[in-house]
Amino acid sequence: MGGEVLRIVLDTGVFFRKEIWLELAEFDEDIVLPAVAFTERARQLNRQGFNPRDFQIMLHMFDIEIEPFRAQEGLVRAVTVDDDGWWKINARDALIGGHVGPTDMLWTTNPKDFIKLGIKPDQIVAC
Repeated sequence: MGGEVLRIVLDTGVFFRKEIWLELAEFDEDIVLPAVAFTERARQLNRQGFNPRDFQIMLHMFDIEIEPFRAQEGLVRAVTVDDDGWWKINARDALIGGHVGPTDMLWTTNPKDFIKLGIKPDQIVAC
C-alpha cells in the first residue's frame, strides 16, 4: 500500500494470538479497536470466566483506542452487502470493516471476508 499508514484497525480474532500484544507495542501508528470488535471479545472473555473490564484496562495500557460505531461506519461497508445469507453470518465483519479508511491497515485472522467487503488486499495484515 503506497503512502503512510495512519491507523491500524484490529479485528476480534487477533486477540486469540498472545504474541500480537508484543507486535502492537512496536508501532507508532494509532491503533483502534472498533466497538463492535471490543464487544465481541468482551463477550467471549466473559463466557470464559474472565472479567472483560481487565481487557479494557489492557487496551488502555497499550494505548489502543476503542472506536465508537457511528452512522458513517455503517454506511461504508454494511450497506453494500446484498446477500442476506452472507450478512447473517458476517454482519459483525461488515460493521468492523466500516472503520477501515483508505490509509488504514486492518489486522485480522479472516482476510477473505474483508476482501469481499471491498477492503483492498494490500490494506490487510493476516494474523
